[in-house]
Amino acid sequence: GIITLIGRAYGDYLGLINMGMLYMLPVVLSASRSGVWGALTVALTSVLCLDIFFVPPLRFFTVSDTRFLITFVVFMMVAYTTGSMADMLRQRISQAVQNEQRARVLYDLAQGLSGVNDSEILIRKIAAQVAEILNAETALYLPDHEGQLKVAAASAALGDLVLGPIDLLAAQWTYNHAAPSGKGTDTLPGARGYHIPIRTEEKILGVLGIIPSQEILAPEQIDLIEALAGLAALAVVRLEL
Repeated sequence: GIITLIGRAYGDYLGLINMGMLYMLPVVLSASRSGVWGALTVALTSVLCLDIFFVPPLRFFTVSDTRFLITFVVFMMVAYTTGSMADMLRQRISQAVQNEQRARVLYDLAQGLSGVNDSEILIRKIAAQVAEILNAETALYLPDHEGQLKVAAASAALGDLVLGPIDLLAAQWTYNHAAPSGKGTDTLPGARGYHIPIRTEEKILGVLGIIPSQEILAPEQIDLIEALAGLAALAVVRLEL
């Protein structure tokens, strides 16, 4: 709107080519802020304003010189290209932030577990810290001498991961088959929690159960849970050694 007013006041001095360049500014700015669809919308609006107010015949959608159609196509191409680049850059920034947060979380957990020398304290600390990191109810299942899992520690003493028979069944299946089960998987999806094995290359030490705040776990959340389970396994093995 501002560029149109400037053009109406100084269009004779600026000329049609400079007006076209001025209309390119909001297209680029929109691409940097709103991505592809925002840039395409602004580009279409700019093309319409340029056509109606400055390209003969004025106040009509038609153009007397078909060469101006190339200008309109260039507008849309610039909008799509710059918008796509801006979207890609935002995704990379978001991924970098997530990676940095994940590294900091794993480092803090490793530091917190490294100084614990009592197995019961370690197990409770794992459940508590994982629950705090993920903002979710958490339980740690460990096997008895017969290989049957029992809840060794939990963030909520009377939570579903402790009292729910389906979750205990899912945890046992995860322990027996070394694969995730429960919520968001094809195995016992009716369970409230998502269960993942705590394992080393040699054996499975137990199962970590989590009730996430979202209905569906995102891939980056699953990666973080797997990394937390790996740190828990290393801490348990350290005490066993």
